[in-house]
Amino acid sequence: MKSPAKHSYPAALFGRTPKERRHARHTAALAVRFFDETRHLHGLTKTARPLLEVAAIFHAVHPPSIRSLLKQHLPELSASQIRIIVFALEFLSQAVSIPPSASPTATPAADAAPPAAIAAPPAPSQRAGEETYLAATPPSPAAAAAPPAPSQRAGEETHLAATPPLPTAAPAAPATGEVLAEIARRLAAIVHFVHGLDATGDQRTRLVSASDDCGGVNVLIAGEGGVHLNAKAALDGRHPWNRVMPRPIRSVGILAEESLHQAGQPVAAGEEPAAPEAQPPDTSEPGGREPMAGLASGSFRLQIEQCFSRQYGLGYAEDIEYVHEMRVALRRLRAALRVFDGGFRGIPKEFQAGLRDLGAELGAIRDLDVFIASLRAFLLGAPDEHKPFLRRFLRTLQGRRRAEYRNLLGFLESEEYRGLRDRCRLFFGAPPDSDQGPATTRRGRRPIRIEAPRLLRACLKKVTAYDQPLEHYSPNGQHALRIACKKMRYTAEFLAHLYSGGLRELTGPMQKMQDLLGEVHDCDVYAGQVLEYAQRVMRRGGRLAAEKASDAFLIHIRRRRDEQLRKAIAVWRQFLRAHSQGGILKGLPLP
Repeated sequence: MKSPAKHSYPAALFGRTPKERRHARHTAALAVRFFDETRHLHGLTKTARPLLEVAAIFHAVHPPSIRSLLKQHLPELSASQIRIIVFALEFLSQAVSIPPSASPTATPAADAAPPAAIAAPPAPSQRAGEETYLAATPPSPAAAAAPPAPSQRAGEETHLAATPPLPTAAPAAPATGEVLAEIARRLAAIVHFVHGLDATGDQRTRLVSASDDCGGVNVLIAGEGGVHLNAKAALDGRHPWNRVMPRPIRSVGILAEESLHQAGQPVAAGEEPAAPEAQPPDTSEPGGREPMAGLASGSFRLQIEQCFSRQYGLGYAEDIEYVHEMRVALRRLRAALRVFDGGFRGIPKEFQAGLRDLGAELGAIRDLDVFIASLRAFLLGAPDEHKPFLRRFLRTLQGRRRAEYRNLLGFLESEEYRGLRDRCRLFFGAPPDSDQGPATTRRGRRPIRIEAPRLLRACLKKVTAYDQPLEHYSPNGQHALRIACKKMRYTAEFLAHLYSGGLRELTGPMQKMQDLLGEVHDCDVYAGQVLEYAQRVMRRGGRLAAEKASDAFLIHIRRRRDEQLRKAIAVWRQFLRAHSQGGILKGLPLP
């Protein structure tokens, strides 16, 4: 689905007046930016991003006949996506009309509505020019470090006003209706907060960042005009978020315009800074002086939260991104455990084994999703005489996917998985060297600026050991190179914030190699599955039709493989050239 702002809608869809239309578009842009900054907390997939934009626009202008407008102007929306948007708008109307104190849902004392936003003295880590509006009761340091309760699922413990909470022991994948409502609650919580950032309706307030310090979310804004009024309105509107999400919005800070200019952020009217990749909660000291174990602990926590916060969405089978995003977060968690292994002792081996089993369950489904999407795309342009065979093959793959999905849900319902999930949350959510957290080694207590170059050089050495042109390696050799590139990429991404250039000279080519060689490997697997299925069909009769259709699909797969391999060869050649000239090592200073 495209961004709503890019659709050629009637002007009335965004409001009756130019001012309403500007307010609607600005609110949608703020919502998307906040969504991108808090991905590890809200538990929504990228598929929900355009739904968030639509909900933000409609909440800003309150159009009549919402369902008919959606069907007329966004025909690509499914019936379930329309239900999500309608649910979100209903939750928003409840949140606006019912004061937080009157909500039937129990609200933590720290989330009590403040009588007014209080300008607090700058915190020690506060940037110059920043003025902060703090919640009435900031959490204690102990509360900030506390991990989620073992029985608690991210985002399921509390809900919006007038909405009964889900039971604590909710199923691993609730019924679709419950999942749609849960997605809508989370969308509504984001919209309700960012709506306050343009309470004055002047579109002069910009969202700079939303940082998570493991105790709460601290939002930083900038702007002119009514920026102080907008900060207060946003803080007053944080209650739905605080009821739904695992950590509350704790403060809204205002960064002076001159400080924003000095930081090199874009400040043109109506312009939003680009959202960065998700990073661990910012608890680091400047200049990389924090210990390696501190950075690693933040990375562990981030990936744990990104993975388990999306589990509820597995009940919404239409959105396959819940499987994919859980798998990616799990893969990054396992990579972080490998990269920072030398900084800890006593990490239970059962965690790695259990996470590997969960990754295998998710990976089997994701691989089928990608193959099914590829077959569907080919089927659209296939000759009519080939379509019966291809449709039967598609149904076979879909049947495999349903079986793997049932296996996944069964695994998530098992006591083995529940115990793994709760122990991981408790262990990785606790501070290093605490009673419940991992114990650090001498190496883990060393500053990360000392350890980072060593970690990067060790990975780079393994990658550049493949010093021959890519076409000289066998398929197995190319796949082994892909694994080395993937490890290099994740290591560089964990450490990128320590370097002024963000290690783009490493992360860029490594990501391309991982993606391109991944597609090459997938094509090899797909070709084998097509041949196996075609042979089964031919043994049952219909040899000629199956042979022609399978040959046509195999030609398509091989062409795709050759195309991706040519791209990978070019990327690898350029990377080896840069390495031989010393360009890769320039950004990796010795300790």
